Amino acid sequence: MKPSHTLAAIAKAAEKGPSAQKANAKTLLDDANRALTVMINAARTDNGLNPKTPKNKPFWKSTQLIAKNLKIAKTGLAAKNNDFFKGSTAARQAEEQMKVDWELTDSKNSQVIENSKKLGHAIALLRADFSKEAAQHRHKAPRFCLSIRTQPART
Repeated sequence: MKPSHTLAAIAKAAEKGPSAQKANAKTLLDDANRALTVMINAARTDNGLNPKTPKNKPFWKSTQLIAKNLKIAKTGLAAKNNDFFKGSTAARQAEEQMKVDWELTDSKNSQVIENSKKLGHAIALLRADFSKEAAQHRHKAPRFCLSIRTQPART
């Protein structure tokens, strides 16, 4: 499947709405942005997560990278080009890095943790339902069939 066909199929599925998928790509991007915004606001109110503290800087850089890549994905979806795939893949990688950086902060802010999980879930659904691999998987039949041969029992 050509990348242009893949993107067109995803855009068409995104336009169909809830009947086509449980959640479309635009909704998932909006959910991820909303969770990221709430998470950042909760982190800003926590004095232990001061962006100027050296141990917290990687966490804040990761959140900025997620925001930037979600924006790229959203503009790519609107323009129906490959920036959607690049942005969603990079956002997933930045989210994984944010998890590691979060552990380094030693913070136990429950609002940040809860919204981080929501963010991760939305990004995971984007990858599972709207990546190039997911589109190829939906349009291809299995290439092999496993058959087990049994030999008759010897008497």
